[in-house]
Amino acid sequence: MNLMRVKARTEKDGKEGYITVSGTSTTFLVPYDPITAMEKKVEQAMQELVEAGGKTQKYVDTKVDELKSVHKGPLAETKTALLAMGPRIRKVQHERKSLKTKIAESRKKQQEAMENEKKRRQEALDRAGADKILEEVNSVVGEAEEKVEKAVEAAQALVSSRGAEADNPLQAMDNAEKDLLGVSEAVDKALAKIKEHMDGVKNATKGPFSEARTTLVKVKVKVGSLDSKCKKQIVALNSARKQVTSDAEVALKDALRQHVVSKAMNPDELFKQLSNNGQAVSAESLRSFIQAIPDSGLKPSQFDLGIERLAAGLTKLTLLDMLQEFQRCVKDIAITTAYELKESKTIRKLLVGELVEVLEARKEDGATSLSRVRCRALQDHKEGWATLRGNQGTAFMERTAKPYYCCEETAMLQAGFESSSAEVSKVQPGEVMEVLEGPRQEDPLETQRVKAKASKDGKVGWATLKDLQGRAILEPAKLLLCKQSIAITTAFDIAEGKALRKLDVGEALEVLEGPKEDPVRSLTRVKARTKTDGKEGWVTLKGNQGTSYADETDKHYICKISAPLERRFASGSETVRQLEEGEVVEIVDGPKSETKEGVKRVRGRNIGSGEEGCFTLAGKNFQPWAPRYKCMQSTVINDALAIKEAKAIRKLEVGEVLEALEAPVLEKTAGLLRIKARAEKDGASGFATVRGNQGTVLMKPVVGSGSSGERERGEK
Repeated sequence: MNLMRVKARTEKDGKEGYITVSGTSTTFLVPYDPITAMEKKVEQAMQELVEAGGKTQKYVDTKVDELKSVHKGPLAETKTALLAMGPRIRKVQHERKSLKTKIAESRKKQQEAMENEKKRRQEALDRAGADKILEEVNSVVGEAEEKVEKAVEAAQALVSSRGAEADNPLQAMDNAEKDLLGVSEAVDKALAKIKEHMDGVKNATKGPFSEARTTLVKVKVKVGSLDSKCKKQIVALNSARKQVTSDAEVALKDALRQHVVSKAMNPDELFKQLSNNGQAVSAESLRSFIQAIPDSGLKPSQFDLGIERLAAGLTKLTLLDMLQEFQRCVKDIAITTAYELKESKTIRKLLVGELVEVLEARKEDGATSLSRVRCRALQDHKEGWATLRGNQGTAFMERTAKPYYCCEETAMLQAGFESSSAEVSKVQPGEVMEVLEGPRQEDPLETQRVKAKASKDGKVGWATLKDLQGRAILEPAKLLLCKQSIAITTAFDIAEGKALRKLDVGEALEVLEGPKEDPVRSLTRVKARTKTDGKEGWVTLKGNQGTSYADETDKHYICKISAPLERRFASGSETVRQLEEGEVVEIVDGPKSETKEGVKRVRGRNIGSGEEGCFTLAGKNFQPWAPRYKCMQSTVINDALAIKEAKAIRKLEVGEVLEALEAPVLEKTAGLLRIKARAEKDGASGFATVRGNQGTVLMKPVVGSGSSGERERGEK
């Protein structure tokens, strides 16, 4: 039957029973509402009033119509009374309409009041729900903030002090990083809670939930910054961890350097003492030596970390860079005979740019506040005392790197400081020279120059008669000069010989035999070799009529050493071409003296072979070098020198810095300049290519920075 039934009790008489609420298409009962019930009663009353008014008006109209013909008497009075009721009936109808309007207005106000109350109650419920959401989120976020602040504060203290107060700085930093990672979990939990509630109110466009959503967005940003704060601090810890390790290495090197300087130890001798195989100092040998230093000032953690950083051992290059201290003069200052200025005499003045090697630990004069050091000037090896810092704080010296030069073009290594001294050996491209003395400029040099014309091709230019070592480049030649064209023949007897060719006027001949007289034909003949094409044969010097065909010349020289024929008088000018050994030239002007400024000379030691000697700095033959390289193009660090047999350790990125452990070496098979180095990033050691076989520069030395320890301090 599809009926909805309900058991109920009537208010009118209290009867109980079952009533049909609704049928298939008819609704019999609706939920009771007092206000709705009252409205229905009023509507019913108003309807009854309308009906009563209508009946009354109809009755009056009927009676008036019945009495319309009555003009006097009681019925006329009745008609008059009935007509008088009309306005009263209309007044009632008017008042009914006015009441109906008032009822409608009241109903509207009541509905608005109910709607407002409904909204108020809903808003109160929403506000309570939104407050609960924010309270829950703020609780989780507050907990995360507290943990973050505590963990970050502890990490910041470690970073700023580099773990100075911790017995084990690295362990303390590891613990701090774990705390930060744990805090990150609390932050992730807070973010998850925020997301959960944001998803719940994502459709709210106004009201408390909309306001809560706006607040949640701000809180999310705030919590996100906490996460960034933790991650930033983890990065700072990683950087501080590297710095602590670097600081430990620096402290270890400083302790070693101060001990060596204070004891006036020779770094070369110390290397021999500590290196068993003469190739490198092992970490064990270094540990034993440093542990024996009294009052080194090293903390146990610094010692352990420093030794760990040097676990691969020290090459001679690295040890020398550690132990030798150099200062650069930044303001002219005297180098004197004694520490006390009153008791000392000036040896000479150190000029701006000069380098000195520190021989003893610096001394501070408490009375004068002067910082003084015993040193040796590299320019001329003068030893004495110099002021590093004046009593007003003026700096006269600044720390600088140990000087080296790398050979770019094949050059001579000579026995003496003079550029005319004997050659010891050749320095090949890529080889590195340690500076022992200099650079120092030679006295002005005088050379003899001649303008010459090459017999071979007629090229004209200027050439030098002797090189700086005094060896003859051009030497006077005993030659004949053809004055008139004549044949050169195969035999002395002009009748028997065959003509090889005609000699040109001006052609030079080298005498091989003769001259001889031919009495039969009254000729003077000589055996000679032409300088143009090397033809050998017999030439007539004087004919039977006294005609001279060739005469001796003092204007021709022979080239003994291949040398440039230059366009201008000044040596070193543009080359016309290279004169070949044995070539003949005719002097057309000179000899003339040329005085040139002395060249810069350096006494050095090849860090690869250990060979010592002097070399000239000219053009780009030698360039400043440092045992520290910067990667200019991405390349690979390998485990072996020979590129074909080597395995890649890892890729080197552009900008990475490496410490050279040995001098560059030319890998002849591949034609690559390679170097053994250690990456500062992670300590990876191996061989890397400095320059490719096509001249491509993959790594450049970082020149101009201080020593390894000084650089590390400066980069903090």
